[in-house]
Amino acid sequence: MNKVSEKYEKRTIVIKGMVAAVKGDPHVPIIKFVELKGDDQTVVKCRFGSSDQESKLPDKYKAGDAAIFVGELTRVEKGRFVVGPCYPAQSSDPPGKK
Repeated sequence: MNKVSEKYEKRTIVIKGMVAAVKGDPHVPIIKFVELKGDDQTVVKCRFGSSDQESKLPDKYKAGDAAIFVGELTRVEKGRFVVGPCYPAQSSDPPGKK
């Protein structure tokens, strides 16, 4: 287990970054991910829930948008952090506002 896993796994964290892509889960299409740009070696995947309301949240974002999410770090792998379920953090700015 690496140091990030030891310190943060299963904890609620706040993630701020630039949206790289919005993708669906290939195994469960109703679940969507927002991928945030990492450091060229790591991708942060924010997974959204499958409820009707939660599954529509990622559609509000597009590549290049600034975003802030709150969620639980559920998996740390080489080159990928998975956070989920994710929720948009409260902000006075709409998605994409820089």
